[in-house]
Amino acid sequence: MKRVILSAAICVAIVTIVAGSLWLRRTGEPPATPAAAAATPAPAVTAALPPPAKFDVVRVNPQGLAVLAGRAAPNAEVTAFDGDTAIGRAKADARGEWVIVPAAVLPPGTHTLQLSAPIPGAGQAASDDQVTVIVAAATQAEAKLAAAAIPPRAVAPENAEQDKSLVVRPGSNLWRIARDSYGDGKRYTVIYSANRDRIGDPDLIYPGQVFTLPAKN
Repeated sequence: MKRVILSAAICVAIVTIVAGSLWLRRTGEPPATPAAAAATPAPAVTAALPPPAKFDVVRVNPQGLAVLAGRAAPNAEVTAFDGDTAIGRAKADARGEWVIVPAAVLPPGTHTLQLSAPIPGAGQAASDDQVTVIVAAATQAEAKLAAAAIPPRAVAPENAEQDKSLVVRPGSNLWRIARDSYGDGKRYTVIYSANRDRIGDPDLIYPGQVFTLPAKN
């Protein structure tokens, strides 16, 4: 019985070898082999998310008036928070730059300022960029002096053009601001005269400063 099985196995091997030789002579190619297993697909590449909102400028004067500026994704809606309270919103421009001037002053005390801006595909994203500022409490004498220094507000005639405020952006100077606002760069002296308490040197102004632009007349 063993001899019969061994003989059958030898015959099968011989037939396989002969068939392979005949195929190679007829086609010039070795017999086809089973198809290789399909390659594992490469993992999908996730698109990089835009950068979160960041502070570049944080200025708070002794009275608590704040000016915030920074960068975010282009056209992003940026919200500034003092703790859990929203204190201002702004839309970033095409370069991702934004400026927020909160309408309310920050009261005396310690304030933790942070930002939040929506990121497409990721929802509302809080920035990990935080700034802590301290607004000192004014003494009673300082409060009286500040109140006495505020002149009576003049009543403008009806339809009179009102003064405006401007937040200095990176790369600005008084000449350029005057040219853009009044059409004549030589009128920078008008802006300088109206903001002497905020401008020490007309050639040195800084991003985030807030200037009054007198009405055109």
